[in-house]
Amino acid sequence: MYVFFKLLREKALSDIFNYHRFFNKFPVIELGTIKLRDLMLSDKERYFKMMSEPEVIKYLSDEDVPNSLEQTEQEIKFWGGLFYRKQSVFWTISDTSTDEFLGTIGFNTWNFSNRRAEISYDLMKEYWNRGIMTKALTNAIIFGFKNMNLHRIEARTMLGNIPSQRLLEKVGFKREGTMRGYRIIRGEPIDVYIYSITANDFAGFLA
Repeated sequence: MYVFFKLLREKALSDIFNYHRFFNKFPVIELGTIKLRDLMLSDKERYFKMMSEPEVIKYLSDEDVPNSLEQTEQEIKFWGGLFYRKQSVFWTISDTSTDEFLGTIGFNTWNFSNRRAEISYDLMKEYWNRGIMTKALTNAIIFGFKNMNLHRIEARTMLGNIPSQRLLEKVGFKREGTMRGYRIIRGEPIDVYIYSITANDFAGFLA
């Protein structure tokens, strides 16, 4: 019975876009000095270093911050495995010349039927203010609308996270509202802004 419903689900998805073709090969995106590639276990030391930087994790929920290399491996297996479980796609942002890990970006969730996904991103502090995340986010959005058949992309950010809010607004996201007490940060409930961008918004933004 499970197999039957799984086949029905996949058939419905194939009516929306070419589901099997999309998940056939991991999509690497070349962007000049940086590229978006598969998140791998070989990234774990630098991933853990990023997640050990107080300014990077300041606005992350407690469950999103690994406390050891072992937990980091589990994080990488989860996020990196989204594509291979045919659920979504999540990238490492890497240096093109060295392939060195710089950060991450990807779609945490992907609702195929309603053509929407939620995006998130993190970058090692030493690479802030170089335009790296603007380039990565812009191209991830383009990929989402063009290759994933998305109509809506969502993002969530803490009220105090001004740099993230500016980044989202810079590439065309619009603030929709406030979710009160949405995340627990260091034991305290924190309000979160929800942002979104639609395919129509982005087409107008690029025009």
